[in-house]
Amino acid sequence: MAILGIITEPNGTSISISITKPAHHLCLHSPVTLPSLSAAHHYALLVCWSVGCCHLPAAHSHAPQCTASPSALVLLLLPLASAATAAKATAKAPAAPPAPPNITALMSKGGCKAFASLVSKSPDALSAFQSAVGGGVTAFCPTDDAVRGFMPSYRNLSADGKASLLLFHAVPVYYTLRGLKSSNGPMNTLATDGAASSYNLTVQNAGDQVTLRTPASDDPARVRSTVYDRDPVAIYAVDAVLEPVELFDPVADAPALAPEPVAVGVGVDSGAGARERSQ
Repeated sequence: MAILGIITEPNGTSISISITKPAHHLCLHSPVTLPSLSAAHHYALLVCWSVGCCHLPAAHSHAPQCTASPSALVLLLLPLASAATAAKATAKAPAAPPAPPNITALMSKGGCKAFASLVSKSPDALSAFQSAVGGGVTAFCPTDDAVRGFMPSYRNLSADGKASLLLFHAVPVYYTLRGLKSSNGPMNTLATDGAASSYNLTVQNAGDQVTLRTPASDDPARVRSTVYDRDPVAIYAVDAVLEPVELFDPVADAPALAPEPVAVGVGVDSGAGARERSQ
């Protein structure tokens, strides 16, 4: 018996096609049971029936065997090989990975169109935001009203200053809203650059209200809504632009309360008391 070819299906099943002697008949062999026949097996079975030469072994213990004259070789072998190859290629085709979320597009849809536009116009900021997506990022985008009122100050910044301010509105960690509510203290931002500049903001929470503070502003920025939250990206709308102290002067300390008058004769050193109050 001369084997003409072996076709392997995606499930590992092999089909061999051979010519037997002396009759020189074409035979199809497959070590599978009838219920497990694939589309390629069924196709071969139909071709065998069409030439009137197909028979099934007893009890269906093996796949159907078929004999035909050598002239049927092209009719059987080529279509069967094509069907098996196509099925194998389809089974191995990897699924395309999902596209990463477009942060600026999501911001625009969530009421932060003006801020998203500023990010898009800053190549450094846009590149940093896009690079941070894969590793996890939480962005705080000011609403359009907040950005509108801040624009005079923003225009006075240099290109590097503008990029730093925009990056100051994101931390390189994915936080759910619940995670933010359980966090209190300073956080690094995308603008943080080691010892060269801190660009940290402080998260403070009171009940269910998440607030963000910097030394350059009296009033904290409050998280107003969730724009997007799907690991590894979260975006929250805030009601104010965050001002880093590296770019803006810190707010002056509130004036100290006037000291209470000291009773005469209690033995207090008034000079020392004066020095303490002046510190």
